[in-house]
Amino acid sequence: MFVGASPWYRNEWTIKTPYGIMEEIIETGFTWILEALGTADDSIINTFLPVFTLNQLPWENATETLYRLIQMTKCYLRPKPSKTFKVVYPQTADVADHTYYSYQAHYFKEYTEKKNELVPNRIVVFANFDPLVESTWAGKLTGDTGAYSGQYVEVIENFIASSITNQTDVDNRAAAILTRIRSESLSAYLVVPHDASVELYDKVSIDDARGF
Repeated sequence: MFVGASPWYRNEWTIKTPYGIMEEIIETGFTWILEALGTADDSIINTFLPVFTLNQLPWENATETLYRLIQMTKCYLRPKPSKTFKVVYPQTADVADHTYYSYQAHYFKEYTEKKNELVPNRIVVFANFDPLVESTWAGKLTGDTGAYSGQYVEVIENFIASSITNQTDVDNRAAAILTRIRSESLSAYLVVPHDASVELYDKVSIDDARGF
């Protein structure tokens, strides 16, 4: 657990990316391993330089700190054996990690896919603003995922990221929030016999040749 404002971490607040800070916590703070980023680069996790303060909440532990960092991105952390963590960046174009067929093991018993309406469907982020000092948003930065163009009413949700000071980063924060909401919305479920090879955030493909 991190207690107080350690000078050792203080020097990392504005000169490291989210990936760099996570690496510092995981590998230096716990002597575990954070795998190389590889292709899991969402153009935020190893580019954005946040103004990041440890122990923002009372008695903030490492899990809460890592969660705050990953929330700034479109990525996820996946624990692996031997105290190793991997950064995962799920995308529609990803090759399936597992394919389940109706005519060969693992036979799936049921598969249901849903098309859910995303709520909220538009994200607006306000940045470069200190509510304790300033009283107006005039001239401040705004990141917007853009007008909703679907079949239903537009639902906007606002977020504040006071420490972001440039337009690219505030646009990326809005996109990251909407991407995370979309990816965490339930769209399908699959019932199969237990398969121990499936890992968190794996992509699954379904091949149903039974015919109805």
